[in-house]
Amino acid sequence: MSPTSSTKESSPSTPKLFAQLSERQKRRRTEALRQSSSPEEINYVASKNFKDADAKYVFNYLIDHPEHAKKVRQFCEDLLIDKDKSLTDSDSLSMYVNADLTKRQYLLIRSMINKISPKLMPGYTKIQHEKEKCYPQTDMISVTEGFVKVNLQSLLDTTMYRLFNLITFNHDEIQEWVMFLKWGCDGASGQSMYKQTFSDDNINDSSIFMCSMVPLKLYISNSTDIVWQNPTPSSSRYCRPIYFKYEKENKELTKRIIDEIEEEIKHLRPFVYGNVIVNYNLVLTMVDTKICNDLTGTDSAMKCFICGATPRNMNKLDQIFDKTPNSDNYRFGISSLHAWIRTFECLLHIAYNLPFKSWSARGENKKIKEDSQICREMLKIQEEFRSKTGLLVDIVKQGAGKTNDGNTARRFFSEYKTSAQITGLNEDLIKRLFVILQVIASGLHINVPRRFQTVHTGNS
Repeated sequence: MSPTSSTKESSPSTPKLFAQLSERQKRRRTEALRQSSSPEEINYVASKNFKDADAKYVFNYLIDHPEHAKKVRQFCEDLLIDKDKSLTDSDSLSMYVNADLTKRQYLLIRSMINKISPKLMPGYTKIQHEKEKCYPQTDMISVTEGFVKVNLQSLLDTTMYRLFNLITFNHDEIQEWVMFLKWGCDGASGQSMYKQTFSDDNINDSSIFMCSMVPLKLYISNSTDIVWQNPTPSSSRYCRPIYFKYEKENKELTKRIIDEIEEEIKHLRPFVYGNVIVNYNLVLTMVDTKICNDLTGTDSAMKCFICGATPRNMNKLDQIFDKTPNSDNYRFGISSLHAWIRTFECLLHIAYNLPFKSWSARGENKKIKEDSQICREMLKIQEEFRSKTGLLVDIVKQGAGKTNDGNTARRFFSEYKTSAQITGLNEDLIKRLFVILQVIASGLHINVPRRFQTVHTGNS
């Protein structure tokens, strides 16, 4: 062998410690031991290796009493809980609002929870302070005994500031976003009257008129990317009040308040948060037909405020399709909730009037409708809905309109076969209207010309 050449002898590898092995390697190394020894022998050897007497006692106790293993495990897991861990004030407020808790209910839950973890839930005072952060500045809220008005700019900026604390985004990149919101107003009468006096005799708390807005989505300008979207756009959970007043809804009040708010909308300033600029886009779609009629000057509730068609024209399809709609009134949108209810009530009235097959009861038809047999037919339809579906249909409530609401209407159309049997109406008619209402409420982009032609020609 030449002096320059050499051979390197391989050294034997050092075995790993047992604690360094994987679970599979541990099973492989102890396989021979487990096969040659009984469980009792292995447990005995393990207990002898405990240096701490308490640990040895617990080990032997669990060997002799395996039925107590679950309780011992729970006790050990409770010891690992961080006793100093607590909910944030924001999380506690969220729970308080979502669960619709009262002060007494919150304090009761807190007293029970804090017996287990003393610092888990903050005190009610902190909840109040956190709730105040959700309000605009006090000097931006005008309050009298008859009305309350919030500055729209301040309300929007406060909403955006709260929202920015929840979302994550790139703070270094300059971006332009758009906050899309819906707003509207409505009146309600028949409210509870309380034992209180007003300095102005014209104020009456039995009626109230209210304006509010709901944020729908926050998206990047000139893009389809959505930063945040309202998970429940039809719920009052995200509703933000702008104005309310003790006054009965009327045409003059409606136009005056809407004109004031629209003037504020024209002068809104963008919201700036770091490098992000947010522009506001508010649409007046939270309105019912009465509000739309007041704003468009439509003199009859039976007249369409978009094309001007009257009930006399609506059965003449050729005339309806020839009418030119007022595209400016499209801005009010379609209220899917009112569409469900009004279509439902329309079908009910058709079912009531089937004996004389006319929409309005006049002359001889009026006598037929006032006949006790027709009244019995109406009661029969209501009773069958109650017995077969559990629905309270078209029943007058004391001081609160009728029982016809969105949930009742949706049940009526979703169970169209049962509804057709009870009312005597065509099942296919109810089903087709059900499909149309689902399309209106879907929120998706629909191929309108194609679908319109399908409905118009009667093709399925």
